[in-house]
Amino acid sequence: MALETGSFISDLDETWPLGSDNVSQGDDQIRLIKAVLKSQFPNLDAAVNATPDELNQGGTPTGAVQMFAGVTAPTGYVLCDGRELVRADYADLYIAIGDTWGAGDGSTTFNVPDMQDKATAGVSGSNLLGSDAGKDTWVEADIPSHDHSMNSGGSHSHRINRRNSTAPAPINDIAVDYDTNVGGTYTTGSPEIIIESSGSH
Repeated sequence: MALETGSFISDLDETWPLGSDNVSQGDDQIRLIKAVLKSQFPNLDAAVNATPDELNQGGTPTGAVQMFAGVTAPTGYVLCDGRELVRADYADLYIAIGDTWGAGDGSTTFNVPDMQDKATAGVSGSNLLGSDAGKDTWVEADIPSHDHSMNSGGSHSHRINRRNSTAPAPINDIAVDYDTNVGGTYTTGSPEIIIESSGSH
């Protein structure tokens, strides 16, 4: 018999060897099968425990979105950058996501999601794509007591109502005893507290 040749499983002819071939030449066929298996699975150095479904799907279902830090998508993947793909070339992906992220030209192409500058978030089926995913309102009791510090800039004034004052006076320029000074008028300036450019308050 002629020696069968091949490098991958698809090259093997299951009808060989023929029933009429010499048994003594079968060792060549066995060596070929071993060579093909090692060529097809060159990096297998341990048991493969994946289920048939996992092997058929490559471990990831079509349409799944995964984090990836590279620039060029691995074989079998496309980047989620909103690109337009030909439906016939990516039939399984089109079956999985359809026109959800864009119908392309409306007949022969479709779009993948555009995840650029976006973060994923789970929402209920009642919300449309791009809609507000929810709100949470806080009342004063929900917010703990805290301070805000100003390290630079932020010079501003807090105005106060000073008793029996008909003309303003700066608090940082004059001492006013609110318990004993009643009646009369102040004529020295604006009734305000000046906060300097920095400081906690």
